[in-house]
Amino acid sequence: MSSADSPSAKVSRGKSRITLRFMQSSPRPDHPLRGRVTLLMFAAASAYGTALGCSDLMLRNPLPGALSIYLRSGFEFAETRKGIVYLSKKLA
Repeated sequence: MSSADSPSAKVSRGKSRITLRFMQSSPRPDHPLRGRVTLLMFAAASAYGTALGCSDLMLRNPLPGALSIYLRSGFEFAETRKGIVYLSKKLA
């Protein structure tokens, strides 16, 4: 199944967390949202998760080259399950 066929965000069964599974931006250097997609995804997922009553925002398999961005945005290492790394951030 390709990422186009899967949701980019998934809410856990108990609605305790929302997990961002895929994030992708345009490779075009002149794209008007270049450098902003990650923060927009965090804002949208946080708002959606908060509206659903989720307590945590999770990132699944974060890109190693972007870890500093995620950590500066308030994420922490949460766990590794079956070789998959998760970061988490508490929602308001």
